[in-house]
Amino acid sequence: MTEGKWYNVTRIVHLVGGLRAINKAGSEVVIPLGSNDPMPTFSIDKYHDLPWVLISLGFKIVGIDYYETSQQAQGYYPPTWYPFHADQENKDAPLNAENQWSWLANAAFKAERIELMDICSRMAFEIRACNLRLRKLSEAYNVELWSLCEQQQFSPGKVETLNSFSIYLETHDLLRELCTLRDYLAEFVAAFVLKSSLNTDDKIYLMSMASLIKQIGKAKITANSIASELCGITNESEGGWLAKLSAYRDLVVHYVPLGQATKKEFVVRGFLPSSNLGNLPSINFPIPSNPFSVKQVRSKGSPFETVSDWIEASKQDDDSAPDALEYCLYSVGNMMSLACKIAKEAPILPEMPTFVKEVDIEEVV
Repeated sequence: MTEGKWYNVTRIVHLVGGLRAINKAGSEVVIPLGSNDPMPTFSIDKYHDLPWVLISLGFKIVGIDYYETSQQAQGYYPPTWYPFHADQENKDAPLNAENQWSWLANAAFKAERIELMDICSRMAFEIRACNLRLRKLSEAYNVELWSLCEQQQFSPGKVETLNSFSIYLETHDLLRELCTLRDYLAEFVAAFVLKSSLNTDDKIYLMSMASLIKQIGKAKITANSIASELCGITNESEGGWLAKLSAYRDLVVHYVPLGQATKKEFVVRGFLPSSNLGNLPSINFPIPSNPFSVKQVRSKGSPFETVSDWIEASKQDDDSAPDALEYCLYSVGNMMSLACKIAKEAPILPEMPTFVKEVDIEEVV
């Protein structure tokens, strides 16, 4: 397709805050706010301009749904989903990571290296799971926002509806998936990247990231770039992003739902200021700004002595609290970039699956 022509596809851009931007075949882009409100619109000059125009208007993108076939348009199959990480150096890391690990699994299969094939195929699955969980969380935001707008119940302030629980649940699920991927990456590094340097038994394959970091410290590995990076991003005192992600996951799994970690949290309604499109509705789910301290407090039980203390705390706002969707977008981007780096250390070159005969397809099916 030459530049300047339009693909026969509908694109739905997921935006931080729960909004959507819809672009059908043509230059017009609409932002639906419910059937009772006029839809803000704008135009783009070229097909590939869409995300960058949205960014210039003040939006932050979570990802893009592509409806490329009639089966997708009719709901028989899900759209093709691409997370969008504008702040990442490797913006295509989610797609590259899934492809690289899937192709590594294929290469290991053809080489009859079962242990390598096993971990690579699990990695490819978990990468895809994290990317799709991000979409599910974005969908939960959109359902909450659309419902409020459609019923003309949107106004600034806190709210909790029957839809809010899905936001809490999808946040928890994504954090768990991300940390499963974290430990798969650690297992791969232990078995195929640092195996000769670690003072461990030859059969050590089932490792967590925490145990891997301990083993790196015991072995005093300092010259390996992957080992150095893992030690840095898991260092709590240095503000390592993976240490913080792990702390959020530990809160969810071992101590308390994020919406109850420091007080009773609600979905917060507000507006996204935009230079050209006016103030558009938006929601966010605040999560604790310092999961390390909350984890320490919660390990000793409830931080409140009375119900009155709990109610009073729930009235206070924490302006530094990150939004769950925005934080998860950031964390998925970091995990995909890390997965791409570690894939380059594999002891085998990735090989894209190809079908050369009809019998190959029949055997796979």
